[in-house]
Amino acid sequence: MKPLKLEIEGVNSFREKQTVDFEALSQGNLFCISGKTGSGKTTILDCVILGLYEKLPSFSSRGKIEDYINLRSDRAEIKLTFELDGKIYRTERVISRKAGGNTVRLTDAETGIAVKEKSKETFDFLGEKLGLDVDQFARVIILQQGEFARFLKATKS
Repeated sequence: MKPLKLEIEGVNSFREKQTVDFEALSQGNLFCISGKTGSGKTTILDCVILGLYEKLPSFSSRGKIEDYINLRSDRAEIKLTFELDGKIYRTERVISRKAGGNTVRLTDAETGIAVKEKSKETFDFLGEKLGLDVDQFARVIILQQGEFARFLKATKS
C-alpha cells in the first residue's frame, strides 16, 4: 500500500480542509512529518490508519474514534487515496457525533466507481488486501517512543 493523498477536515486541530500530497512529498524519496507538539503529526498518521481500518490500534491512547472530531465541528471527514496491488483506490470516511452518521466508502479513484459501499465490506476487503491487522500496520508505520529495540527484534510475522 502506497499512500498518495490524504484530505482531512474537522479532525482534531485540522478544522478546515487540509491536504497532504504524499506523491509530491516523496519525489525526493525521503520526507519527514515534523512540527511542534500539538501541531497534528500523529493525527495525520492516525487518519491514514482510519482511512484503511475500522478502528485504531489496541495500543493507541487516543480514545474513541468520535473523539477525533474537532470540538467546533459536528463531523470529521477523512479521504485517503492510495495505490494497492497496482490499482488506485480512495476511501471516504465520515465520523459523526450523530448516531448512524459514520460511513465509509471505497471507490476506484480513477473511475469514481464504488468498489464497496458499506463499512464492513470496505474494511473486510482492505484487511484482506493489506494482509495486516490494524496493530501490525500501525507498528510498521509508527515507531512509538521507547519501542525501537522491540521493533529491531521483531520477527517477520
